[in-house]
Amino acid sequence: MRRTTIALVIVTAISCAASVVFAAGWMGERTTLHSVQAQLAAMRREVAVRPSVSATAGATATPIATATPEATPTGSTSHVTCPAASSATATAPAASPAYPQIESVADNLGRIWFPYDQSTVKVGTAFCFTVKAIDPLNRPLQYKVWTGDRPNESLVCDWGGPSCRWTALQPSGVNYTPYNMRFSIAARTSDSAHRLSNGACFRDDACDAVTWIQFTLD
Repeated sequence: MRRTTIALVIVTAISCAASVVFAAGWMGERTTLHSVQAQLAAMRREVAVRPSVSATAGATATPIATATPEATPTGSTSHVTCPAASSATATAPAASPAYPQIESVADNLGRIWFPYDQSTVKVGTAFCFTVKAIDPLNRPLQYKVWTGDRPNESLVCDWGGPSCRWTALQPSGVNYTPYNMRFSIAARTSDSAHRLSNGACFRDDACDAVTWIQFTLD
């Protein structure tokens, strides 16, 4: 009886083990089957797509043309295309005319006056002024000196050399001090055309440069 029971237990254990093995095998086969089915589906998709890929792969690619720059013949401009010329004509700028410039005035008392200086001088002082001017073209210059303002100018030295004598006196009819007096100097070349006109110099004269010194007679 005991042996029979042991035998039955052994048989039952073997049956259970076999069932487990069979189930494991069946599950493995099922898993394998699913894997095979998935691979087949993937192959079908690949086959469905592959003809267009093959056709593309089998087609001969058209090479892209590359432009090769042509060598420019030395000294030749026949290949150059110029834009249409504008109707406007380019003109070179006219050369600026050159004119003299008054730099300073020296007197016989050792003083140097610069344009638009102001100074007080004693009535009756005798001066000998020498004008210093420069001309870019080194042309001979003429000078003119006068006192007073338009229209009451009083000529001191007419067109001539750079030196001019003057005595510091009030105009006729003026007997008081201090008295302000403008002392003007003009310069010009011997050319017929001048830079200044229309009253910029002495009355209606034309000149190329003009300046003045303001004296206070006392």
